[in-house]
Amino acid sequence: MLTPDHKIIDTYKEWIGYSLSVFIKSIFNKISENQKLEYKFALQEFYNKDNLSKEMELYLLDAAKYIPLKEEDNLFYEFITKRLLSERHHIRIMALDTLLVQLKKQTPSANILDNIKQIFIKEVKYSATAPENYLKLNIAEKLDIDSIIVNEYLSYYIKNLDNITDIFLSNLKTATSWITKKIQIDILLDYALKNPKERGLQTALHFCNLLKVSAVEAVRNKAGESILNIIKFLPMDQRNEIAVELVRALEMEGYRFTKYIPNYLGKIILYLPVVELNEFLDDSYEK
Repeated sequence: MLTPDHKIIDTYKEWIGYSLSVFIKSIFNKISENQKLEYKFALQEFYNKDNLSKEMELYLLDAAKYIPLKEEDNLFYEFITKRLLSERHHIRIMALDTLLVQLKKQTPSANILDNIKQIFIKEVKYSATAPENYLKLNIAEKLDIDSIIVNEYLSYYIKNLDNITDIFLSNLKTATSWITKKIQIDILLDYALKNPKERGLQTALHFCNLLKVSAVEAVRNKAGESILNIIKFLPMDQRNEIAVELVRALEMEGYRFTKYIPNYLGKIILYLPVVELNEFLDDSYEK
C-alpha cells in the first residue's frame, strides 16, 4: 500500500495510500490485545525507515492515529514529533493532528512528553496556515504548558479568524491539501457553533458543497459529520434549506459524487418538523 506498482496511475496510488489508515483502523478494531502487540512490532519496520517520500510520510502519519499507542511506544511518538518541524506545511499539519489524536487517548513517556513540550516552547511563531495555529493551540492546552505561551498561540489563531472568509475560499481550491481542508472544517465548525445565527447557514451550505465534490473521502465524511453537528442549532427554515440542497445534489451525474450524501441526508431530515418530513418522504417516493 505504501509502494504500489509503478504501472498504477498516480490517482490510484493516492487512493491506495489514503486507504492505509482505513486498513490500520480496521485491523486494530478487530484483533486481540496480544495480536495488537504483534502488529505494532511489525509496523515498526516502516516507522523506522529513513529517506521516506513525502507521500509515505503523510500516509504513515495518518495511519498512526489508529495505532493504539502505549507509554512505552517511543518509536511511533518519535516519528510523529520529528515531523512537527518538517519544512512541508502539510506534513507538519498531519503530524500535529496525529499528535493531538494520540494525546487525547494516551500520555507518552516522560522523555517524549518533555521533547514535545520543548518544541512548543521554543517554536512559538505565527503560521499563515490557520490549521497549524489551531492545532498548536489545542495541543498547547493539552500539554499544560505556561499560560503565557498558550495565550500566544491563541492570539495567532484569533488572527486567522479575522480572515475567516479566506478559509472558506481555501476549502474550495483543488490546490489545498486534503488534510488542510479537514482541519479547516473543524475551524469553521467551531466558529459556526459560537456564532450560529451569523455563520450557521453559510457554514452548513459550505459543508454541503464539500460533501458533494471533494476528491478525498475523509474530507467528505468530515463535512457530512459537521453538517450534523450544526443542523440542530439552525432554525427550521434553514434546516429545510440544507435538506433541499442535498436532495438536489443527488441528481448530480456520477455515483462517486453522490454515494456519500444519503448517509447524512437520512439523518438530517430527522431534524425537520413532522409536516416537512412527511412532505419530503412523499416527494422521495414519487421520484
